Amino acid sequence: MEEKKGNMGVAQIGDFIYVCGGIGENNIVYNTLKRYDPKADSWTFMAPMENKRYFHAVDVWDGKMYAAGGVDYKFDFFKSLEIYDPKLNQWTLGTPMEIERYKFSIVFLGGSLFAMGGTWNMTYGNQNNDGEILDLDTQKWTIISNTLEYTAWRSAVAFNNKIIIYGNKRNNYEYNPETTSLIKINPNKIERSSPMLLLASKN
Repeated sequence: MEEKKGNMGVAQIGDFIYVCGGIGENNIVYNTLKRYDPKADSWTFMAPMENKRYFHAVDVWDGKMYAAGGVDYKFDFFKSLEIYDPKLNQWTLGTPMEIERYKFSIVFLGGSLFAMGGTWNMTYGNQNNDGEILDLDTQKWTIISNTLEYTAWRSAVAFNNKIIIYGNKRNNYEYNPETTSLIKINPNKIERSSPMLLLASKN
């Protein structure tokens, strides 16, 4: 990319990598969407998001990219959800979350979208211990109370019908949507903030 920026959303759809939003030099916040073609080693501007945002969460479902939450350049917080359809090169607004949040994760599992953790300002004392679930059929969010500690700066991934929540301090968690149970799993040996999680095949 030509511009220098961080705290953007990154997702893979098909053979392309998509990068949306982020904050750059001089605190410029972006609503841009750029598509990277690894075969051609080239970037293309696509349709921009409605809101300029960073520290938002991104995931992909059914060939579409979902971008939720985050903050803007005035540090106003978002509940909004934007959905990008690469076939139409078009964003639409989804049902906004119940709680504004940033520095959190979203992950799809079993026909629902889970928003896990996050915070609404820069201090650990105001982190959000409650997650929420979007039912993709009814398009309604439901709050799920949990006991996550230091919920900001975490990453989450769906694995074996459970959600693994990793990073920030040493504690990691496993959430079971069927039983709504949240348990601590093996802690990190090293404290990590904003880690990246990736599922890889052994093949």
